[in-house]
Amino acid sequence: MLADRWGRKQVLVPGFLFHALGALASGMATTFYWLVGARALTGLSQGTYFAPQYAISTAAVPSRYRALASALTMSGSALGIGLGTLIASIMVWRLGLNWRYPLLLGGGLAFILTTVMAKLVKPDARSEKADELLEPPAPFYPSANLVKLFLVGALSMYGFYVIVTWLPYYLQTVRNMEGGISGVVSTIMPLATIPSAILIGILADRSGERRRIMLWLLPLEALALALVVLSPSVIGLYAALLLYGLSGKLVIDPLLIASVAEQTAANSHGKAFALLNFAGTISMVLAPTITGLIVDLTGSFDSGFLLAALLQAMAWALLLSVNEKLPSRIPNEVKGEANVD
Repeated sequence: MLADRWGRKQVLVPGFLFHALGALASGMATTFYWLVGARALTGLSQGTYFAPQYAISTAAVPSRYRALASALTMSGSALGIGLGTLIASIMVWRLGLNWRYPLLLGGGLAFILTTVMAKLVKPDARSEKADELLEPPAPFYPSANLVKLFLVGALSMYGFYVIVTWLPYYLQTVRNMEGGISGVVSTIMPLATIPSAILIGILADRSGERRRIMLWLLPLEALALALVVLSPSVIGLYAALLLYGLSGKLVIDPLLIASVAEQTAANSHGKAFALLNFAGTISMVLAPTITGLIVDLTGSFDSGFLLAALLQAMAWALLLSVNEKLPSRIPNEVKGEANVD
């Protein structure tokens, strides 16, 4: 709401600054409560990223390239997850450095990025122009279609965060991999996402069949999550992680973002993307917790990963009822068909 009212850059850049400070404070924590407070600051500031950033990028590109633009941006997230996991595992497990160093490195890089963004990211003047073209600006009420897309995003996020939070520990305790090796293996998924998301984004923009493509991807995502724990061999495990990278949440998200943008007025993109992110964040909280409880109760990761796979099947069933052919509420000149300097 603040991004739509005050401007997307005005929320994005300060949020990144506090993210950097939160990460640096985490690395310098000397007590448990200091660490918890620093992580809370980091989380609060990370909440300023998703909605303003995708509102800016959506306004900056023609609508026919929306899925590709979101895929390129999402590839940055995939690269960060992959390299962050890899570098942290090398620093701690291989080089024997203290756990603080990866946090300090991440905070320092985020601080540098904040200064770069402050200089290079332009204010979203296009969005302000779009507001003027929409007479009168309509209040934002999520349609049934949008609510279904939000829920699909939440269910997809659940499986993603089961992997992101529990995979390294699973590899060490169940698959008996050394810590540094498990960090390297954990990068298979996010790095495989990058070419897949870009290619899927191009295909979705050219065909206009974002919903149909997601209906193909979700069963593959479910199968990959199940095979992580059901595959008896290490090669099968690697194949499952590769399959998830090629079809999982970071590949589906750009299609969801483009679909939400198409069914939302330009001056409400910040609120719409925030709700999409909020739905996913609920799963971000639930997935690690529920999986941990399942492991404590059963002594096995199998049910945790299989539950994540089942939720992807539920997302597929929900997506079947989404009507992608509803007429857009956004005029062409607002949607991004005009040339942008």
